[in-house]
This record gives sequence, structure tokens and C-alpha cells, in this order.
Amino acid sequence: MRASTHASPDDIDITSVWGSLKRSLPKILLASLLAGALTFGALSMMAPRYASEAQLAIVAKTTADPSRDPRRDGGSPESVTVRMDKEAINTHVRALLSPDLAQKIVTELKLDQKPEFNSAKGSPDMLSKMLRMAGIGGPKKSEADLDRTLVTYFKQLEVYSPKESRSIVVRFTSIDADLAKTVANQIAETYRA
Repeated sequence: MRASTHASPDDIDITSVWGSLKRSLPKILLASLLAGALTFGALSMMAPRYASEAQLAIVAKTTADPSRDPRRDGGSPESVTVRMDKEAINTHVRALLSPDLAQKIVTELKLDQKPEFNSAKGSPDMLSKMLRMAGIGGPKKSEADLDRTLVTYFKQLEVYSPKESRSIVVRFTSIDADLAKTVANQIAETYRA
């Protein structure tokens, strides 16, 4: 006698899945094209972002007279240089993020006159203009130009020390490639000076 096999409710009928997919294919393609077109439209209204980096090497100061050669009188390298620990490097990172340095950079480069940093001066891209017309994203009345500029400045600034290194990276992002480069380099130069 032959044993009859019954289909379990967990079995998948591939032919019915394929038929359902073929019937839904035009709707799926239309939805994909529509989503792609909307995404392209939204992204083309946004301004591009450029990032620039400057690196600072943190070098320890010598404790001995730099004109003397420590190898001549038997001194070890540890007696000549002070070892830079993570806390010392983090102190430099925090100093690069100080509001005083930021205010000096903003003033020197006149960032408060640029719409990217000061929303009271206008909108940097089409999406911001459209949001502003809808009443979203405009400048706050009680906020000063310098405060608006510093908030944007700190959003676009990233200062960090790569792991296992004695350097600090200053990364700045802007819609203007030359401005991103200028600000990152100006921060590093001003801090070194």
C-alpha cells in the first residue's frame, strides 16, 4: 500500500510565490522608480559637503639643555624627553575646542557673514530655502549672530586624537571646499602660534 503525503501548512509552494511576484512586479518597479526619483530630487537640492583635515603632531619638550647630546654623557632618552600621555594629548584636544579659539577663527575668517554659518544672512542651499518658506529652520530672534555662527562652527568641527598616536586631527566640514581647507588649517596654525 502506498502512503499518501499531505502538504504541511509550513510548506511553501514556489510556483504560487513566483506567480504572485510576477503579478506584483509592475507595482514594485513603479514604487522603486518613484522612490528613486524622490530621493534624487531631495539630494540634488542639498548642498554638497566637503571635509578637510589638518594634523598636529604633539611632541614632548626636552627637560635638558637641547644643545647637549644626551648620548655623550650616558643619559637615557627617558631622562631627556617627557613622555606624552593620553591625558596631555586630551588637554590639547580640549584646547582646540575652546570657545575663545573658535571666536578668534570666526572673527578672522568672517564666518558670521556667510549664510552657511549665520542663517540670518540667507540659506546655503535650495532645501534650506524651501524649509524656511515653510517656517522651519529660520534664525531665532533672541540669538546673536556670533552665537548662531559658533553653534554651526562647532557642529562642523571635529577634533580627535587617533588611537595609539601622538597627533591630533582637526577636521572641518563645509559646503565650500576652499573654506573647509582654510578653516582646518587656520585652527591648526592659530593653536600652534
